[in-house]
Amino acid sequence: MPLDAAVRSSDRVGTPSGNLFDCMSCPQEPTDEALFACIALESDREIVRAFLAAFPRLADDDPQLAQLFQRFLTRPAPSAKSAWHYAFGNLLHIRKNADRAGDALEGAVILALHLMEEGSPGAGDYSFPQARVFHFGSHLLPPAQRICVDSDGAGATLVLYSGAEKHVIEFSRTAGEWFGALPRLHRFGTPSDQIVILPPAALRPKEFTDVFPLMITADAGMQATCQQALDLIAAIAPEYERWVTRLMRHVVLLRNEPSIIRSGSTLRHPGLSHLSYTDNRVSIAEMLIHEVSHQHFRLLERLGPLVDGNDTQLYYSPVKRTGRSLERILLAYHAFGNMLLFYRACLQDRKLDRSHCARNVDEIEQQLRVLDEPLKDNPSLTDLGQSIYRPLAGRLSLG
Repeated sequence: MPLDAAVRSSDRVGTPSGNLFDCMSCPQEPTDEALFACIALESDREIVRAFLAAFPRLADDDPQLAQLFQRFLTRPAPSAKSAWHYAFGNLLHIRKNADRAGDALEGAVILALHLMEEGSPGAGDYSFPQARVFHFGSHLLPPAQRICVDSDGAGATLVLYSGAEKHVIEFSRTAGEWFGALPRLHRFGTPSDQIVILPPAALRPKEFTDVFPLMITADAGMQATCQQALDLIAAIAPEYERWVTRLMRHVVLLRNEPSIIRSGSTLRHPGLSHLSYTDNRVSIAEMLIHEVSHQHFRLLERLGPLVDGNDTQLYYSPVKRTGRSLERILLAYHAFGNMLLFYRACLQDRKLDRSHCARNVDEIEQQLRVLDEPLKDNPSLTDLGQSIYRPLAGRLSLG
């Protein structure tokens, strides 16, 4: 995305250009919501253009698909939430990896369904060699080798075929939400920003080789715990509620392992993170803040590199206990810095386990002091990298 496009977007709402991207550092900085939407939307459009250029036959063979994508490229987005979604990361990954070219149609269908669920009218008839599982809004669709969809933005009809089986599913859209005969996936969030908890069936195992065997299907109790974690964030550190709901679109839960907490996000899956499930709402809150910090980091990276590549030294990371590149040190500093600000806020609440929070504050502060050493005064941080580091370092005051 051209940098000046983001600057013009922010100028319209009066954000000072001198600290334009500081809001990517932590939510305590003045925030420009238009900036986040602009970066996500315009970079997504670049991804779609490049994908269509790499696979021109997709559009040539399917005029309806081409029309749907062209509408996304040339008209106002149906909603800000249509951007920063794993459907776009899929297309980027497929285009950049020649061995994934066979996934081009499936990736295009995932994006087509996403655009239609966000309100864009469209239609299509797609067939696959083997049954595939998709989701439409917060509804998991039955496995299908062929899927026919027709939507005018207010209503949608999906016809799915798998062998001799045929499913006809009608949806209607009210206040931005789709309603149909299928049960809805569990969700949590705020009235305006819901985070969908995806089951393993909605995901492709080859895209999550390390953690797919650990993935579980959420139940109502797990959904309630996730909601309690977000409610805790809203009560203890309210600025982090919007930090989470702005860019977190989907989560997938991992089974509880004794003494092990896992969480992760990947470049291929914008807006999607996996989290170890625990009934400790503070731990869930911590993971949400950690992973969505990575999402903000990767969003800013779409404008350009955060390090210039001149510093090729590996620096010790107390988090990974091994040498890491400067970019990875900055990535960890950003996530753990925001976790520290959250835990410091937790210390002010007498209802929480103060000893647990104090231990986390002490441990994270020690880790951040080590991570900070290669970052401060390092000329290899670009202006964008400084926007991540400088405001956060000032608020952490590690001494």
